[in-house]
Amino acid sequence: ESWVRSSNESKDAAYNMVSENMSDDGYNVGSRYIGFGFNFNSDIIETDGMVVTNVIEGGPASSVLQVGDKFLSVNGVTVSKEAIGNGKLSFRGKPGEPVDATIMRNDETISITVERGIVSPTYSKERILDNISNSDADEWNKNSLGFEIREVVSDISKRIVYVKTWDKFLDDVSGLEAEALTLTRFEFDENGK
Repeated sequence: ESWVRSSNESKDAAYNMVSENMSDDGYNVGSRYIGFGFNFNSDIIETDGMVVTNVIEGGPASSVLQVGDKFLSVNGVTVSKEAIGNGKLSFRGKPGEPVDATIMRNDETISITVERGIVSPTYSKERILDNISNSDADEWNKNSLGFEIREVVSDISKRIVYVKTWDKFLDDVSGLEAEALTLTRFEFDENGK
């Protein structure tokens, strides 16, 4: 429960929880989604543009994108904070749909095409801490309208705990209120990490 609460509390609380309680060889299996399979630092869009900070291994873009690539346009839409915020610049859509983009790599403009596909991200402790470090503390859970832990179930003999949570939030793109039920599975090693 403390782990889940910390991620909803603040950037510092989440960072400290992962740093102190996640095993160094532990990993997080993220939610599957349809897209390209990369991360970028949204806090620097205004000044530096959409720069790739991580490419998810095995994702649709893993053979095309590199860390440091900068998106200039996607399907003819110029990359900007406004285009991302209003949903006009979207990497998500139907699987198998090709998406044309223009990127800058080492001062060279390159045209790429990536077919959207299933992304099943797995994050190391180091990647999780990097992602938290690169986030904006003032923006942490800014769209949250409510959060509850609904149920906790454990199997001590297998060192497994399930935590079911409910979240209510304001969707960035539509501006509408949304709710989500999430089931998080924790596996602990013999040291309780």
